[in-house]
Amino acid sequence: MNTTRAYGRGVKGAVWSIASTLLSRGAGIIFTPIFTRMLTPSEFGVYSLYTGLMGIFTVICTLEISGNAIYKGFAKFDGERTADFRTAAVGAQTVMTLLSLAFYMLFRRRINSASGLSGYLPAVLILQIFFNAVTGIYLAGLRYGGEYKTVALINAVQGLAAPPLALILIRSGIRATGRIYAHLAVGGAVALILLIKILKDSKRVVSLSVWKYLFALLLPMLPHYLGSSLLAQSDKIIVAKRVGEAAVGKYSAAFSVGHLTSLITGGASLALTPFMMRKFKSGREQDAERAAKLSVRLAAALTLGFMTVLPEAFGFFASAEYAEALPVAYLISLSVLFSFSTSLINTALLYYGKASVITKNTLITVLLTLPLSFLLADRIGYFGCAAASLLSYIILIALSYKSLSKITQKSLVNANSYLQIFLVALIGAVSIFVARPAPLARLVLFLAISAILLLEAKRGLKRI
Repeated sequence: MNTTRAYGRGVKGAVWSIASTLLSRGAGIIFTPIFTRMLTPSEFGVYSLYTGLMGIFTVICTLEISGNAIYKGFAKFDGERTADFRTAAVGAQTVMTLLSLAFYMLFRRRINSASGLSGYLPAVLILQIFFNAVTGIYLAGLRYGGEYKTVALINAVQGLAAPPLALILIRSGIRATGRIYAHLAVGGAVALILLIKILKDSKRVVSLSVWKYLFALLLPMLPHYLGSSLLAQSDKIIVAKRVGEAAVGKYSAAFSVGHLTSLITGGASLALTPFMMRKFKSGREQDAERAAKLSVRLAAALTLGFMTVLPEAFGFFASAEYAEALPVAYLISLSVLFSFSTSLINTALLYYGKASVITKNTLITVLLTLPLSFLLADRIGYFGCAAASLLSYIILIALSYKSLSKITQKSLVNANSYLQIFLVALIGAVSIFVARPAPLARLVLFLAISAILLLEAKRGLKRI
């Protein structure tokens, strides 16, 4: 495959992957203004705490079996062995889920107390994680094979069905847990259909060779995934423990708005990960390097462009009761940019067999920034948690680039070019934040940044 065709396939995959992410999460975002007005900050905080804990529980209950590492498995068991690998992966996940449920039932009171979730919500969480993992494994196989249209369709079904059902449940009086049970019902239905399809293609649920390969691949990454989850979700948990449920609701509303750019970067990452793995495997590292560079530039321009309309976006998604949390959205939006860039570097490190390096970088970042989150939360509330979160991603990407530069001298780790991008992003973000009371100034910045975005897109397309 020549470079033009390689890029063409990569661009198509990215477009469909972004569309898939927009379909799966877009409806939930559209319904956010309704949820923030129907639920009190405390009720909104219950669901936010549940989703925050999902990241940590997912690592423990699944070892992130449907995460980026699964693509290396699909690369190894390519061709006729793909169906057997996928079925065995689901079998391994089933065993982990049963063990997780048994552990929870033995230590239910302690887990409830530590998590802050009441009743049997942790068990519900484990069940939903299983549904997500089954769907994730199936979709990962489709992405690796380039079947992004089917991925978009499946995500659309889930994304469009859950919010209206949640609205019905909330109106019926279930309140905060209505959103939880809506996602559980829809996710369970989709996972059941896909599970039937997986078992139809292959019934080798138990495969010791596949299980051995998976656990050998995933276990060394466990500290990394757990650390990454702590970096991504600990802020909500710390706010809940140190500031209160009402504060979690306000923080989560700002987090949701600031995280909107992840609809684009997240979708792009889901396409870039298998694309880069394929290119590394075929010896075409330049394709992966150029795609990574172009993606980071566009992500930076997108982030700054979005920040210029953040006050209006925040006012639309949240009522005046949440207005004080607006600065959090700026910090979170920048965090998304650094998180996305780090994921590309980690894809390369994972391919080169440096899982231990990824883990080391993550643990160092957690040890440096988690105590800071507690300290700042006590001093300045949830604003401190948002600041610590941004700092953690800056530290993590610096460590990741340094690690990869020791392994390869390829242009993927050209520190100067990326440093320029990040400096522009930081300076631009501060300027936009200062100009937030002046709509005209923000409009000028928005037009300038839009021009940069279009110019970068044009240059990127010419290279394709």
